[in-house]
Formats: sequence, C-alpha cells, structure tokens
Amino acid sequence: MDDLVLADGVLAEKIPGMTTGEARRAAARTVISIDADAARIRATRNRQDQRVTLCTEPDAVATMIVRGPAEQLVAAHKSLDQWANGLRATGDPRTRGQIMFQTLVERVTGQARADHCSVEINLVMDADTLLGDGDTPVDLDGYGPIAPDVADDIIARSHTASVRRLLVDPVDGSLLVRESRRRHFDAPTRAHIRTRDRRCRQPGCDLTIRDTDHIEDFQHGGQSTANNGQGLCKRSHTLKHLPGWSVTGDAKTTTWKTPTGHTYQSRPPPVLRQ
Repeated sequence: MDDLVLADGVLAEKIPGMTTGEARRAAARTVISIDADAARIRATRNRQDQRVTLCTEPDAVATMIVRGPAEQLVAAHKSLDQWANGLRATGDPRTRGQIMFQTLVERVTGQARADHCSVEINLVMDADTLLGDGDTPVDLDGYGPIAPDVADDIIARSHTASVRRLLVDPVDGSLLVRESRRRHFDAPTRAHIRTRDRRCRQPGCDLTIRDTDHIEDFQHGGQSTANNGQGLCKRSHTLKHLPGWSVTGDAKTTTWKTPTGHTYQSRPPPVLRQ
C-alpha cells in the first residue's frame, strides 16, 4: 500500500498534459523505479507465458494474438514493417498491413503465396441443398460458417482444397452422415493402418511400411478410410500402379493380380501372434 501511495504521488505531478500512451509509459517507469526486484520477478514469470491464440470474427475473418517476450515480438514486427516499406517503395499496390500479414503467413507456412493454403471445406447438405434449392451453408474447418461465395473464392485460390459433404437431418439439423472424401488419410487413420498391418501388405513382402495407400484408388472413388487403406513399402506402392497389376479387396483381405494373371491374397497379421 505504501508503494501505491508513493507511485500516485509521483505520477500526480507528471500526468497532467500527457497523452494516454505517455501516461502508461510513465506509470511503468515509476513502478519499476519504486521496486525493481518485484518488477524483475513479475517479468520473469510473465515472459514464460508464451502463447498464440486464434479468435474468430464475423465474415470469414480471424485475429491471431501472440504473447511472449517483448524484444522477440518487436523484432518480428520490425522485420515485417521494413519488408512492407521496401515493397511499397518498389510500387507494390498492397497496403502495408496487407503486405505484413501476407508475408507473415508465407514465412510461417512456407507457402509461396499466403492464399495458397490447404483448406478443408465442410459442405452442409440439408434438404434444400439436396433438391438444388437455397443457398448452401459452408463450414471452414478450424473457423466455422462462411458464405458460399467466400468458400468458392477460397477454393479457387487455395493450393489444395478438399471438400467434405455433411448430410444433416431436415428436422433438427443434426449430423447424419459425414462423407469421408479427403484425398489423404488423416493422422489417426494412418496410425491405425500401420499398427494393423505391421509390415508391407504386398504378398511375400515383409519390408517396413513407408506409404499409406488406397486399396481402391481415390481417383476411382476410393475413400480415405481404414477399410480402404493398406500399408506398403515404396517398392510395392510403385509396383501396384504399373501396367498389368491390380489390387482389390478391403482391409481384411486384398487380392493382388500380377501381369501374368496370377493372384495372391494378403491379410493383416493377428494383433496377438499365436
């Protein structure tokens, strides 16, 4: 309490005529000068509180909040600011804010362009949509609902985009069916397939699994599910796609047909070997 009274007394003489920013900085300097040890302890604790938070806003916009040591974030902001000023000086028509934002996304993701991100669009199929009427609501994975025209624009600009259809109950809007139409297996499914198959699933091959493969090719309608997946080594994965070779079946039994017309079957090993 004594420190608070002392701080009030010091600031009372300085604050008149100051802007809000000047008053805030004066208060910080006063607090530190009164008890530097306490300021050091608070700084040590707070500088460990490092996090990145995503806050969604309306109209397909979000805000990312970054918290951490001041000198590191000041350096990052300064680098973006200088880069934006340089591009603006060369005639770049974008605003400084647009250049800084897009450069940040490109540097963090490693993409050539900020709008070349990979996205997954969840397309909600209600009764009106199935009949071809009405506007289709769309969910952007990790964000939420966006306008269909915005979704079209995102898909057009994205480097890779997958669209998954969601069929909802026409009465209460609850989810009935979630289509598995992703091009790549998600991490849990890949882990399931590798744990199940143990080794390459080509008959006669016992090499380490390197690729998670669609038994029925994705381009022919095969889904990215555990039942349509198999673990293969690089050689077998390449061999499978050569002329004359074919693979059919499901997770329990796959049938490999060679160019000579011979067929061989493959089954995953039991979880508990006998």
